[in-house]
Amino acid sequence: FWDGLATVRAPVSVLAAAHPSTTLRGAANSRFRKLGARVETATGVTHLVPFEDPRRAAGFLAGFPV
Repeated sequence: FWDGLATVRAPVSVLAAAHPSTTLRGAANSRFRKLGARVETATGVTHLVPFEDPRRAAGFLAGFPV
């Protein structure tokens, strides 16, 4: 996964729920950023953003700030 991400030429965005044990474990957040990915954390949700806050997930996919 990480090797593939390092070679991607298109912009990469990651939407993570605020509950760290189910989204970006350990140093994944900083690792994503080091590889050039944009990481946004959705506060007020715990696990699956599309199920808990579908409008926010849709906005993220459309390029709007979370």
